[in-house]
Amino acid sequence: MIKNYNICVVFIILALCLFSLSSSGQTYSGTQLGRSKRLNCQLRINRDSTVNFIRDQDENGLYAEYLGTINRVSDSIFHIAAVMTLGQLYCKAHRPDMIYIQLEPDIAQQLGQITLTYSNGVFTRLSGYNRRGRSKLRIHVPMDQNLFNSTKGTDYYTLSIPQKHPITGKSLVFKIYNESVASFQSGEKIDFEVRIKNGVLWTVGEPPLDTGHFKLRKKAGS
Repeated sequence: MIKNYNICVVFIILALCLFSLSSSGQTYSGTQLGRSKRLNCQLRINRDSTVNFIRDQDENGLYAEYLGTINRVSDSIFHIAAVMTLGQLYCKAHRPDMIYIQLEPDIAQQLGQITLTYSNGVFTRLSGYNRRGRSKLRIHVPMDQNLFNSTKGTDYYTLSIPQKHPITGKSLVFKIYNESVASFQSGEKIDFEVRIKNGVLWTVGEPPLDTGHFKLRKKAGS
């Protein structure tokens, strides 16, 4: 009787472990194809056939996260349709004496409080909306060069928001180089097809425009 009880306990534990693994979905990671391979890509297929697709570069200097759905087209081909829920791009600033942060109207409230931290540790907190609760289209802060370290490679600041990476769960921090404009946006739609076979996922046909073709490998245990 005791032996049978122990066997049942073992099976229950194994079942719970398997459920835990499958409930978190299947996660694939890798880089874009081609010579540059600058963009890191992650794609998680959830149990409810939704997907999280993330691409980033240079400590989130360029970042985009998408939420969408995946549907089977044939035996190993799947179609993914998704919408950008949060994106961060940057471009050259027109005035080097100012820090600019551009916000699309739909995303200012979503971001909440933004923490700007210089490379020497000095920080300030900013808000994407005014006292009346209306969204700002642009935040600007006077540039103080004394707040940047003089060492080469430290001419940057970071922007932290109270949101987490949908796959890793880490807090989102964006690295922005001096004299660049950070631009937060959302709403871009993408759709593309992938082939999934033997633990590998790669794009086929026309890839996402801003990402290009990529090849990802399944994360162990997912």
